[in-house]
Amino acid sequence: MVDRQHYKAITVSFTEAFPAITRFLTSRPEEFKMLKVLLGCPFGFLIATAIYLGPVDRMDLPPIVRYILGGVMAVMLTVGFGLSVQVRCATFLSVPTVVSKVGRAYVITFAVAYLLTGPVVNIIHNAKQVADSFGCSANLLHNQTLNRMELLTRPLQDIMGDLEKEAKISKQTSEKIRQEFSAVKREVEDEGEIAAIRDRNYDVDKYNRRNYMIDRRYNRNHPQKSVRAEHRYERKLDYRCEDVFNYGITRCKHSFNSIHRACRRKLPAGVNKVCSLLKFGIFCNLIKLVPTVTGLNCDARTAVNQGFGESFETANEAQEKFNENFKVEANYKMISIDEPLELKTGEDVAKGLTYQFNRRREWLDLAVLIVNRLMAFMFLMVIFSAYSYQKNYLTRIEFDNIYMTAYFRRIDARRYAQQKLTLLPLKKIERSELQHPFSPTYTKAEIKKLMSSTLQTFVRAFIFGMIIFVDHVIFSVLDILARNSEITYSQIGQHSIGMLVTGSGVISRLMSSFLGSFNKQHHIDVMTSNKECLPVPTATPTSTVYNIFSVLAIVWLMALAEAYALRLRRAICAFFYRKPGCSDRGCYVVCVVISQAVVTGAFYVVCVGISQAVVTAAVTSSALTSARL
Repeated sequence: MVDRQHYKAITVSFTEAFPAITRFLTSRPEEFKMLKVLLGCPFGFLIATAIYLGPVDRMDLPPIVRYILGGVMAVMLTVGFGLSVQVRCATFLSVPTVVSKVGRAYVITFAVAYLLTGPVVNIIHNAKQVADSFGCSANLLHNQTLNRMELLTRPLQDIMGDLEKEAKISKQTSEKIRQEFSAVKREVEDEGEIAAIRDRNYDVDKYNRRNYMIDRRYNRNHPQKSVRAEHRYERKLDYRCEDVFNYGITRCKHSFNSIHRACRRKLPAGVNKVCSLLKFGIFCNLIKLVPTVTGLNCDARTAVNQGFGESFETANEAQEKFNENFKVEANYKMISIDEPLELKTGEDVAKGLTYQFNRRREWLDLAVLIVNRLMAFMFLMVIFSAYSYQKNYLTRIEFDNIYMTAYFRRIDARRYAQQKLTLLPLKKIERSELQHPFSPTYTKAEIKKLMSSTLQTFVRAFIFGMIIFVDHVIFSVLDILARNSEITYSQIGQHSIGMLVTGSGVISRLMSSFLGSFNKQHHIDVMTSNKECLPVPTATPTSTVYNIFSVLAIVWLMALAEAYALRLRRAICAFFYRKPGCSDRGCYVVCVVISQAVVTGAFYVVCVGISQAVVTAAVTSSALTSARL
């Protein structure tokens, strides 16, 4: 126990050293009003700023809301601290209240916030790494299966592609054959040239009737198509042959006519009758006899080979069928089997896990937001607890009135001087009810509260430690897997398809040309690794773990200091709300102790000099509302 004389000596020394400060601190409320306002307003503003930068800023509110809340709080604390004793008292009461149960609950929220944003978030992140690794491994296996399937199906796909290209080339070849054969077909079947020859040689042929003889020579209505084609072509050749001779006769007649006109111009009028011998082109008609005399009659039947018509029709039918049969479209597709609706692939499972983890992460973010908001409201609970203590102190005389104050000792000293029974030293049963405000020892009630707080702190530390341990185990397992589970896959293979056609004939060459597309080879030589699929775990920073257990250690230290801090609350209220002379709260505690002693038969005392109102514990003195500051 602190030596009372030593404490009194310190007080006297401070008063002698700083009389002005002592006078200001012990002044009445109506004294030094302007100085109190000048000193109190800035101090209140500083307190409001500290609260804004601490709890309010952590509430994660919209900026405009934080600014309004901070402004209102700054105005209230600045004005209130400068003008109101209640505000000043409640503010100072908040300091020891911080170490109380309400204050420790506020501090615990820091540890919860560190736990949520540290190990818990890290556990979810590492679990998501497992889900991502599973999905990546499933995709890797799927890709490797596709590589093997490609090795099996790629030659067939190439064959189908080549067949499609060959079909296009064959179609182009067929079109080219059709274009080339169209000239031959036009040469054999077109009769437009015959009509032109007949018109051109009409004047010459009307006398010898050669064209008529040609038409009668050939039967254009023969039942066999090949014979009709052959006769058509022979008739056309005969017309061409006759056209040569007729053209010669025509040119001959034109020449004689030109000579006749020139002769008439050159010779005199009486002599130019000789020129009439040249007018009729008698000599030109001799050309008609040339084929008969020379044996060069226009008869194409001797010039055209037998079976020409049959060959022509065969070729014509072949090219038409060639065009028809090569209208080819080579299409192919991969037929996939419909998977059952309830079947889940690795990709589906990975997507489901990712979705679930994202949902859990959203809930965790919401929990962190709620904790941040609660931290601010928990601080408000500290202020409310301080205000509640002040209110109870002023309205309830028995509230927190268990201390042996200086006034209590003065009463006991006066009783000792009057040779009456004294209260000190207290009996054992009385020591459990009263306590010295400066005693370093705990009372039974304080020890009980300390043990309860210690147990709660260790339970919290155990729970937090288990979560941190689980986080570390998950990280360690994933780290071992990441460092020792890398696998490199090698896929090497060859798939060959070959078609061999023996022979040297046309059919062999045709089949070789067609089946050459089936000679395909496909190689695969792929190296894959699961390195990208391995989890990349993260460890919770050591600083976060230190912060969590540091907060828990602070909470436990606050529990140790709670008894001493809560004793200060009575002293703070007694400092701000003093009454000169006899203190009603001091008189009340003395009477309570005496009355308890009377009931237990320890001794009998009549409370002389103590007002009846105090003895009946019905004190409602207005002096309780007065204050020093």
